[in-house]
Amino acid sequence: MDQKKKILIADDDLMLLKALTRRFEALNLDVRTVTDGIDAVTSVHADPPDLIVLDIDMPAANGFTVYEKLLTNDNYRHIPVIFLTGLKSEKVVARCAQFSAGYVLKDAETWENLIKAVTEILSVDAHSPSPAVLRRTPAQQAARSQSAGTILAVDDDPDILRVLQLQCEAVGLHFVSARGPNEGFIKALQIKPDVILSDYLMPDGTGLYFIQRLRTSSATSHIPVIILTGETLDGTREDADLVMRVKRQDGVIAYLNKPLEFDVLHKVLSKSTGLPVKPLTAQTRRAALPRQEKKRLFGG
Repeated sequence: MDQKKKILIADDDLMLLKALTRRFEALNLDVRTVTDGIDAVTSVHADPPDLIVLDIDMPAANGFTVYEKLLTNDNYRHIPVIFLTGLKSEKVVARCAQFSAGYVLKDAETWENLIKAVTEILSVDAHSPSPAVLRRTPAQQAARSQSAGTILAVDDDPDILRVLQLQCEAVGLHFVSARGPNEGFIKALQIKPDVILSDYLMPDGTGLYFIQRLRTSSATSHIPVIILTGETLDGTREDADLVMRVKRQDGVIAYLNKPLEFDVLHKVLSKSTGLPVKPLTAQTRRAALPRQEKKRLFGG
């Protein structure tokens, strides 16, 4: 069996790291992650990867400093580097070009641009089926290939589900809903969504219970989860403990508060899931408005 190609990702955004790890592992890559510049250098020394993906703005040492350090060592200067950053100034782009390194901007097209660069450098097939895909029937694979991405929303409030459906479909996502964790788990097994959006408090179980059920099955254990909660985050110890309990769950890529601003959810979906989400324009914003709000604003 061929040895897996190794990729090191250095970024202080834990949610992004989780999302990228799952995506790259689905391509049969050996993924290592660190959250600051010093750990990035240490990791390269301990086990040189085949590719390094570096955030520029990191604690301890920024991405440029890390790369300059690696260039001083003949053992590491050959390792290709892609800078993954939210910085888009001409100066930053020019600096990346000066290093002969890749440059990928953190925006709505992050995953598409990053996967293109990674697959070209490592000569891996971006379309090779992951174990999760191999478990699908041919009909399921065909349906998935025609979809821009599927989101499963789990909430006991039908009004929230209706609004989410309008919003998600307006940006090109296929939307499926479930009225609680038990129904949500069954639907997750059936449709294998790309991402799950789950309420935290529901009559037949909490979001934590739902996540734990998902992780017990190999068919759903890889699916990233976004948690919604109506619990107020006023800085108390109880709130902080709640946030930490949720974020420590494997596969949780975001923790968002109700009432949910779709701009916030859209940003998470665009940057942390790799889904081809359409940008928010005046047209998509209008399409995502609930019917009553449309009538009030536009008379339709």
